[in-house]
Amino acid sequence: MRRITKYVIQEVHGRLPVCFSQTLAPLTSLIPSKPQPVSSRTFYASAEPAPCFFCHSLPNFHSWRLFYSSLAPSPAINLQRKTEEDLSSNLEGDVEGEKCWSCGSNAPPGAFLLCPSCNAVQPLNPTVDYFEIFNMAKVYDLDLKELEKRYKGLQKKLHPDLFGLKSEREREYSAEQSAQVIKAYHTLLPPLSRATYMLHIQGIDVEEEGTVEDVDLLMEIMEMQEAVEATTDVAKLQIFLNKAKSKMSECEKSLVNAFKENNLSTAKTCQQEMSYYYRVCKTILRKL
Repeated sequence: MRRITKYVIQEVHGRLPVCFSQTLAPLTSLIPSKPQPVSSRTFYASAEPAPCFFCHSLPNFHSWRLFYSSLAPSPAINLQRKTEEDLSSNLEGDVEGEKCWSCGSNAPPGAFLLCPSCNAVQPLNPTVDYFEIFNMAKVYDLDLKELEKRYKGLQKKLHPDLFGLKSEREREYSAEQSAQVIKAYHTLLPPLSRATYMLHIQGIDVEEEGTVEDVDLLMEIMEMQEAVEATTDVAKLQIFLNKAKSKMSECEKSLVNAFKENNLSTAKTCQQEMSYYYRVCKTILRKL
C-alpha cells in the first residue's frame, strides 16, 4: 500500500501556503482558482508535491516542522480533519520509521538527536521521552551523576555554538535539540519534577496545588508557614528549612518504592506531599 505523506503547510500573513524556499510562492497544487483568505492556523493536508511556480523547487517535506493544531475546514485548501490524538499518534509513528534528512540512514532506536552515520543533527521530536534522550532506564531512583555525565556529553555535540558555520537548517535544529536536552535534564534532576514527569508520562497529571486528604499534614504545613512568616530569626528559619528538607527526603524514599511497585496512587500522594514541603522551603529561602 502506498503511504500517503502528511505534509505540514504553514501560512504567511494569514493567506496561502508558501514554498519552503521562502520565496513566498504558493504551492501550485494547493492554490484554488480564486485564492481565499484562511485563518492563522497550521493545516495538515494530503497532496502530491508540486514545484513552486516561482522558483521551480520541490518542497523538502522532511525539514518542515510538525505542529499540533485544532483543524478547521477552509475553502482555500482541501484539508483532512484530524483530532489532536490522531496527530500525536501519526507523529510518533513517523518518527519511529524516520530517516536522516542528510544521508537517508535509518533512525536508531530511542531518541534520534544525531545521525550515527553522518553526525547530522536531526529535527526536533517534541514527543520524545526525556529518559530516552539520555538513554537511561525509566526509573525514579536515577543515577544523578550518570545523568549529568550524559547531559554534558549531549551538549558537547548539540550546542548551537558548534554549528555557527553550518546551514541555517542545522543551526535551527541544534538550537531546538539543545534546548530540549536542557529542559529534559532540569526536569529529571530534581526529585519533585522527576516524580511529576513520571506520573505525567503514565497518564496522571498532578495539579499544581493538589488535593491532599491528610488533615494532619495540612495542619502541619499551615503551622510551619505561619511560623516562617512570623519570624525573621535566621537560626529559626534554618531549623524550619532543615525540617522541610528532611520531610522531602522521606517523600523521596516513599516515591522510590511506589514507582518500583508501580503503585501510582501512592506515588501521586507522595508527590503532592513533597510539593507542599517544597513550597515551605521556597518561602524560607526567600527570607534567608
